[in-house]
Amino acid sequence: MVTAQNSNAVVTVVWHGEAIGPLVTTAADRLRYETVAPRQGWMPLGKDPHFSTQIWAAFMGWAAAKRLGKIPSDVTWEKFAAEVEDIDVEESTDDVDPTPEGPGPEPS
Repeated sequence: MVTAQNSNAVVTVVWHGEAIGPLVTTAADRLRYETVAPRQGWMPLGKDPHFSTQIWAAFMGWAAAKRLGKIPSDVTWEKFAAEVEDIDVEESTDDVDPTPEGPGPEPS
């Protein structure tokens, strides 16, 4: 089970017939959720007894896909939510470093 507020989830979404992912979510995606949640009438993570894991998973997939450039930047949450076809989420068991490695040291 994914502990939404404390983990890097790995999300795959199907949008417009295309599987997007697996997408490793980050603190940036969770912060985006926390920023948008009040505007949507969602309680903060861990505070809502009716917390919807499907909304959270779809939102995290949307946020990660936007951050990674996997969907067009003009796709709003509302548009994505209306068109998402499937969501799969699992907790990352790896230590995640989302920063790609740069070039290695110059050979001597």
